Amino acid sequence: MNPTSQPRIRVSNLVKHYGAGRGAVLALDNVSIEVKAGEKLVLLGPSGCGKTTLLRCVAGLETPDAGEIEIDGKIVFSSSRGISVAPEHRPISMVFQSYALWPHMTVFDNVAYPLVNTRVAKAEIRTRVASVLDIVGCGHLAARYPGQLSGGQQQRIALARAVAGNEGTILFDEPLSNIDAKVREQLRLELVALQKRLGFSALYVTHDQTEALALAHRIVVMEVGSIAQVGLPRDIYEAPHSRYVAAFTGATNAVEGKVRAVSGDTVIVDTALGPISATTSNAFNIGQAVDLLMRPERLVFNPPASETNRFAMTVDSTMYLGLYLEYALVAGDKRFVLRSTQSSEIADGETVAVGISPTHVGIFPRARAA
Repeated sequence: MNPTSQPRIRVSNLVKHYGAGRGAVLALDNVSIEVKAGEKLVLLGPSGCGKTTLLRCVAGLETPDAGEIEIDGKIVFSSSRGISVAPEHRPISMVFQSYALWPHMTVFDNVAYPLVNTRVAKAEIRTRVASVLDIVGCGHLAARYPGQLSGGQQQRIALARAVAGNEGTILFDEPLSNIDAKVREQLRLELVALQKRLGFSALYVTHDQTEALALAHRIVVMEVGSIAQVGLPRDIYEAPHSRYVAAFTGATNAVEGKVRAVSGDTVIVDTALGPISATTSNAFNIGQAVDLLMRPERLVFNPPASETNRFAMTVDSTMYLGLYLEYALVAGDKRFVLRSTQSSEIADGETVAVGISPTHVGIFPRARAA
């Protein structure tokens, strides 16, 4: 990615409601994002968080109540200026979850459709369609119809159509969610390679945290119409700003407690497991109720005796999951998960020492009950 000073997409203070009056639902609450040139920005969140609404507003398929949208430096929506450019006149392409291929058209004609619509010369259409079909590995399918293709092939054709119509900026609305796991993994790799080869910018919507971590240059985690955190995939996963972000981006072990002591960047918390130390740059007060979160892969068996965080846990069950072993652990009335890539002789029912470094313990103010 080679970001420039001019973002491909700039969304400023976007507000969107569905419905009116007391029954109105706030879908977007003053949301602002930027997609840089050559960047894949992924909108991640559960159903109803506003990610698809934001994408559709950028595409022109939804009209915001307030705010401004720029694409390639040109304003395509502004509530204050009364501007709202129609979807077909915005310099973007879109790949849908449902593929949205015309069933009565061949693969070639589906890919050519946006070019025909913009009156590109026939010779150029033939050249460009043949090129993008070859790029996505579907050149041999040009004469077939969508009903004769697998789900993975249909999605490749949808991507080829988007690239043929606009190599600058492409919007993706959960494009891999209808495809089986093995093909989905392959398409992720192909999408990364294609974006690297062609250099298009992408705004990508998904509820799948694995997909987001694999594809994104940056991730925007959304929560009920607002942005919870923006950052690099590693930062989102390793340094979440809230319990919500931590829980949504991967499995966690949660422990409640109260702050016993604070010393520099170390916070000691009294919990049902005993005192647990966490390293943080955030401020906490003695007596404050907090939540501690620990990733399963950060827990280790038989830590050194010098390890600050060391607990006795009983192995309840063990599952072999290919890349790692997953252990279900019990300590008192609490259950935990530990994942390890190392085989061990630890048997179910055995009580063992489990530890975690304070730098891998997330600490957050206690979430209020809904």
